[in-house]
Amino acid sequence: MTRTLKARTRPGKRTLLAALTATALTTLPATASASAENTTTTPMTTYAQTSASQAAQVGADACPGGWSGEGTVWFGPPRIDTGIRNPDRGDGCTLLDVVWQEEPFATHGAFVSTVGRVTRAFHASDLLSAREAGEIRAAAARSRVGGPHDRSVQNTCADRVALTFDDGPSFYRGQTLAILRDKQVTATFFDVGMRVDANPHLAAFERQEGHLVLNHTYEHPNLNEVTVPRLREEMNRTEEALDRAGVERPFAGMRPPFLAANEQVRAELTRLGFTVVSGDIDASDWLPDRPANQLRADIAAGIAEGRRNIFLHDGPIDTVAGRELMKALPLIIHDIRAAGLCFGTFDSTGAIVADRYVSSGEPIPTVVDAVPYLPLLFGGGLPPEPYVIVD
Repeated sequence: MTRTLKARTRPGKRTLLAALTATALTTLPATASASAENTTTTPMTTYAQTSASQAAQVGADACPGGWSGEGTVWFGPPRIDTGIRNPDRGDGCTLLDVVWQEEPFATHGAFVSTVGRVTRAFHASDLLSAREAGEIRAAAARSRVGGPHDRSVQNTCADRVALTFDDGPSFYRGQTLAILRDKQVTATFFDVGMRVDANPHLAAFERQEGHLVLNHTYEHPNLNEVTVPRLREEMNRTEEALDRAGVERPFAGMRPPFLAANEQVRAELTRLGFTVVSGDIDASDWLPDRPANQLRADIAAGIAEGRRNIFLHDGPIDTVAGRELMKALPLIIHDIRAAGLCFGTFDSTGAIVADRYVSSGEPIPTVVDAVPYLPLLFGGGLPPEPYVIVD
């Protein structure tokens, strides 16, 4: 049953992105346009290009695209977390970087031997206690890494892509999670608080499955157009919704709706303790008539230009789009991997860092209660049931 509710305040519309629509549709690179004719072939072959800033980072870091020292040492499958901070040896390489640089492992014994050698070296450098080194070796031994039943996809390389999804949890979120499980990709979900409250089990499962879940405001307003008290309310209500859902967050992070955050907004978000994570590859997937092959081509073009932060919408808050992205997403993942790139997550600075996908093995849930939408834009009919328009 579809019903209409009254929101306490009316959020700003998608004016910023809508204003860019005509330009995005008429300035598509020739390479991307040509690739859109066939969705079964790799659209770009130059993913490995990097920007000058990335090249500089590679020169300064012995393990570019590596693991963050903010996290803990864990192995999988199955996921076994030691709770021990991942130590950095001082050149940008952490313990997990040194271990995973040697994948693929021919056998489980080879993996355990590698972990033993690395932990001994870190202990000798006073970066691990004897107890910590022993616990890490024990965790490695309990894992199935390198064993006959380990079907993990390798994810060690110097150049990483962040795959992110805004506005959820949506009707399509279960399909997104299934694709990510099948392809073994970790993603970041910037979830909207009112949608988390509608289907908290989906947000909880996102984190249970190993994905990063962060704040995308409660009602999806343009933060440049709201008062400071309203901004604080948007952030706090979403944090509370995520807490109620049982979503653990390694840091307080957010993405502003429409990527709209002026200097004053960013300053206030910083005062509230949030890391602002933007995005630099927009395929305009929020347009209902944007076909899968065009989404794939647009993302490929952005990657070829050296951008690495893909922001997608598997069910935008104010349009009926989502179905075409479900068609494009497996192909997008395939293209990125075929070009030698890996997937990553974010640390508390907003940098893209290493991660690995290890499934929880639990059944993937679907929506139960009506998914909230703002008044719909750009036509295309009605959203999939169940939904509710919040006006």
